Amino acid sequence: MKILIKITSVVMLVGAFIAVNYYFECRAIRLLESGTELRIERYENRGESPMSDVSTSQDPPTGDQGLESYRAYSTSIGSTKVQGQPKHAKTVQSDPLDFSRLDSVTFVKSGMHPKSYKILQNYMASGAQIRSLVDLRKVYSVEENWIEKNRENFIFQTAPSRINKIKSIDRSRSERIKQSQFAYRKYHSLEDSPIDINTADSTDLVAVKGIGPYYAKKILRFREALGGFENLDQLKDTYGLPDSVSSMLIPHLAIQTSHQRIDVNVAELEDLASHPYINWREAKLITEFLKRRSTIQSLDELDGMYGLDHSRLSKMKAYFTVGEVVTATEGQ
Repeated sequence: MKILIKITSVVMLVGAFIAVNYYFECRAIRLLESGTELRIERYENRGESPMSDVSTSQDPPTGDQGLESYRAYSTSIGSTKVQGQPKHAKTVQSDPLDFSRLDSVTFVKSGMHPKSYKILQNYMASGAQIRSLVDLRKVYSVEENWIEKNRENFIFQTAPSRINKIKSIDRSRSERIKQSQFAYRKYHSLEDSPIDINTADSTDLVAVKGIGPYYAKKILRFREALGGFENLDQLKDTYGLPDSVSSMLIPHLAIQTSHQRIDVNVAELEDLASHPYINWREAKLITEFLKRRSTIQSLDELDGMYGLDHSRLSKMKAYFTVGEVVTATEGQ
């Protein structure tokens, strides 16, 4: 029984070997046939006969002449050279690769990895120029085999001519002259018509030489808290504004619009304490004084208030009134 099983196994292995061998023989025949047909087609496209240098005894075998004779025929066809014709057919020309106008589709289609293209794009966006193969090889992501494969299709950037450089310099110089002339006219127009500090916006203040958006924002914020400037020297009280900047700005300013005043008879503690010239302690003293008096008829009555510095009180009184909130017109 064991002997029968062994014999059966050997027969199955031999049969499997024969079947596999037959499969690869058939596949080899099909590959040879396709290769021969492709060679014949190439010769026909060139207008030559594939059998011009082959004797008639090398006709394709027919019937059951065997695989060996077919291989001999295919080898003779493959080794046949036609005089005056190139070995390979013409290759299809790929799209040009223009480095002055990067195109992701064209570069990736040519075989460049998308990540390599992104690195190349960033490299050129930084201002680098690709004017030769030497410049291209400086980009570490670009592979050498891709360069060799596509070098015939490269269109490199060209250096700007001397004339274009001169034109660019002249253009930038003329633009600077125009800007300086515009700034000169605007600066001197401020001397003829000063800016109203109580109605000016940041654009008006920035027009003054030496005043930028940062200082203009500080001045406007201080004016909003004050309710308007009573005199130009108050610019020096602006927090974070150097005296040199305020001194530069004052000659170009004027007070043409009045500032706002607070009615002390109806003002709350928070209203007084929010004013830049009044701290919380002083606001509390004023409100307690007014509660005892009920109302006051004149601001001079505040002079007798205990615990309030008179120099600071003179600043406060410029923003106080008795009665309804009114607008005080101040002359310059």
